[in-house]
Amino acid sequence: MKLPLRTPPPVRSDDNSIAAPALKLRIQRPREPWQRLSHRQMTNALAAAQGSGEGVICAGCGRLLEREFMQLDHIQPKAEGGANHILNRILLCGPCNRRKRNYLTLAGLRRENKKKAVGWMQDEGRALLAQDSARAKAEWVRDHFDTPECQALVRGAATPPDPIQG
Repeated sequence: MKLPLRTPPPVRSDDNSIAAPALKLRIQRPREPWQRLSHRQMTNALAAAQGSGEGVICAGCGRLLEREFMQLDHIQPKAEGGANHILNRILLCGPCNRRKRNYLTLAGLRRENKKKAVGWMQDEGRALLAQDSARAKAEWVRDHFDTPECQALVRGAATPPDPIQG
């Protein structure tokens, strides 16, 4: 019968310092039902907010395009700590979304559209209005998530009352 080998425990040579100081642990946060909206549901709600009679307004340049040409983007990039729920999302046209990438905020994108890309900014007032409308709609979705009107909105079935007026 063989006896198990016994070795002494290893001796620490790092003076009890943290093994990975730059390692960021993912903290599980409680998620509300409105924070679990899918990509399509967020797009439905924001398209209703940023929409006008002819199409959807890009919050980066103020262009009016059809919904199919709009892309869902983060207002504050995830790389900078932005959350992945509807309060931090916006609809941008494809060129604005590519220009913004993951290092510009929405305000930085509008600044770049005004100075670098000559003539790219179509209507800054309309872009700001689109952002404000999207923000108001996102807050309305957060506050009224359990109502039938909100559920119809995120399904894309109907447009609820304007959150600014009602």
